[in-house]
Amino acid sequence: MLWSGFRKLESPDTVPRVHIAALWVALGAHAAKELLFRYMLAIAALIVGFLVAKMGWSFGWQALLDLMDRSADAVEVEAIRKTLLDTPGVRSVHDLRTRKMGDLIVVDAHLEVDADISVEAGHHIAVAARGRVLQRHRVSRSRTPHLQYPMASFMSPRRKDWCRRS
Repeated sequence: MLWSGFRKLESPDTVPRVHIAALWVALGAHAAKELLFRYMLAIAALIVGFLVAKMGWSFGWQALLDLMDRSADAVEVEAIRKTLLDTPGVRSVHDLRTRKMGDLIVVDAHLEVDADISVEAGHHIAVAARGRVLQRHRVSRSRTPHLQYPMASFMSPRRKDWCRRS
């Protein structure tokens, strides 16, 4: 092949004529290859670098948010509130506070129970509510909920001993 090329250089009359359109296509392809190939590697490196930087930023930002003290999202808080309200004996839930600790949640809640039950029964309701939250949600630990008895029932006219002094 190389020897054939030298022979054609010695006698250029033996080289067949090339159509001018084919010559322009070949020159255009050669120029495009030289120009684009030179920059294609740089463009591909920029694209890969951008993707790596974007993923690093998103992972780093999420890790920073996990280190900060923040509450759980509203959907998760409402699901925990519903679980607490579905516990038998709980009349209402207020002061429900949550904190994220990594992937898990710490819950603190105030439960209102009926004022006519004993302290022991109220404690059993609180333990049951805590167990339901631990079982159904991504909660790392839940303090035993604070129990509150409605003040209006202590001051009702049917309870005459609420203001009696000994």
